[in-house]
Amino acid sequence: MKKPTVTLDQLINVLREEAESPEEVVATAVHMVNSGAVLLAGHDNDRRLDLEQLTALDDYLLAA
Repeated sequence: MKKPTVTLDQLINVLREEAESPEEVVATAVHMVNSGAVLLAGHDNDRRLDLEQLTALDDYLLAA
């Protein structure tokens, strides 16, 4: 089965519709990318996200 390729922005926007908090969005996005459930467009397939380095993303979600 082909894994979906999405931008980080697309992934975040979809997750925001269902998540109960910005923290849940970030944690779910990290899990989906790191587990290989989705591929990030424009990045190597072995791209991993570091939860501790995503404070900017968390700030973005809180501001929205």
